[in-house]
Amino acid sequence: MPTPVFPFRPNWARPVVERLEWLTDITEAKTGHEERIALRNLPRRALEYTALLQGAALQQLDALLWRHQSQSWLLPVWTDPQPLQVPVEAGADFVPADTALYAFAAGGHAVLWLDATRYEAVTVDAVSSDGITLSAPTTQAWPVGAHLFPAVQARMPFEVTAQRPSAASGQITLRFELQPVPALTADDAVLYRGTPVALRRPNWVSPVQQRWQRKLQRVDYETGYVFQDDLSGVPSLLRSHRLLLRNRAEISTWRGWLHARQGRAWAFWSPQWQHDLTLAAPITAAGNTISVRAYGATLHDLGAGRRDIALHHRRTGAWAFRRVQGYFGVDGLEVLTLDAPVGWSAAPGEVFATWLCLSRLEADAVELAWHTPGVAVAVYDVRSVQ
Repeated sequence: MPTPVFPFRPNWARPVVERLEWLTDITEAKTGHEERIALRNLPRRALEYTALLQGAALQQLDALLWRHQSQSWLLPVWTDPQPLQVPVEAGADFVPADTALYAFAAGGHAVLWLDATRYEAVTVDAVSSDGITLSAPTTQAWPVGAHLFPAVQARMPFEVTAQRPSAASGQITLRFELQPVPALTADDAVLYRGTPVALRRPNWVSPVQQRWQRKLQRVDYETGYVFQDDLSGVPSLLRSHRLLLRNRAEISTWRGWLHARQGRAWAFWSPQWQHDLTLAAPITAAGNTISVRAYGATLHDLGAGRRDIALHHRRTGAWAFRRVQGYFGVDGLEVLTLDAPVGWSAAPGEVFATWLCLSRLEADAVELAWHTPGVAVAVYDVRSVQ
């Protein structure tokens, strides 16, 4: 018996949520240093959305769930629709399509879809830049405006929930666990000390939450003063990041970066994206010092997490990443000595200066909320590491 297609598309009034989840084993020393081992080569993947159905479609869904809920489905990847630009005749073994940013794969599946009652599953034999070659010809004709979707094997959980405002309508919450498929990794091209630098600026449409966490050991005998020991000597900084991905190219690039991270396994450099240092004098291209307004470097040994800075030239867009080798105070300012010249000149007001932290993802699971098939929002936390 062929695997049935689940033909009910999302109601895009609510985002379609895609969840990718890796698995990382982390061993942490008292000093805060970590050993991280990735335990999954491919992430588990889930897709959750709501469908608004009425009349015959609701009856069709009820019959499918009654018969087949616990079995495998062939699910169109609803976030990857592509309208046909030319008709596809019955008996065709090639479907013209743009395949560059869509999840078609040789040996995989696709679905030609017009509505919840007219659709056809096909097997992909080969993928080219201008379309997909099928293992067997189509059995139906498909007009311009029908949609082509990549499709994957998927399973439902033990419970599916519906809200029934009337006897003939319903809003169904659907969650599918998708078969893992290989994905291309696309790490950041900018490296600092051999490690990628993540330069995706957070979307400040909502506040960025920041937390400082210490690895503390408390001794409390409940009869007197509580003793507390800071085991690592430096805090771990957690920051929330919200990314607005405005087109399929940005979504594809970010997903490639996410696959390169493998959840919490692989570290990267992350700017704090805040005004940490205020320049008080121009930067010269050949100089290896910068003068900043006093912020406490000469009063405190700032240590790990405060040794590397990111300098961004607002006008030209150039970045410079440097390690602070020392500092001294002079005339109410603090002068930082860098390990190399910045390489470009700038006036104080032209430079955004922020600390650069070695970081990793805080969680193995990351969700991507698709608001349309071409616009998505990702929210995730980043943790600084030693």
